Amino acid sequence: QCGDKTIHIAVHNHEGEIEAHLTADDITYDLNQDVQSEGRFTTDDSIAGDDKGMALTIDGDKAKITTLDDTVIAECTKAS
Repeated sequence: QCGDKTIHIAVHNHEGEIEAHLTADDITYDLNQDVQSEGRFTTDDSIAGDDKGMALTIDGDKAKITTLDDTVIAECTKAS
């Protein structure tokens, strides 16, 4: 749950690479693992619709969606 939005996040191993899929408003974004930062995934697309890219950082039951320069778009807590 990200504020008033429900966003679905799935992380899986695809042919040896860790990928994340983020679904918001019926649109699914594919994010690739950031090799320099464990638990961080990036894409050139953005849920903000500005084509500046976004990053997803997962830490336990918390997830943060930011722009690539770390401006917070949404902070999320895993629904139990």
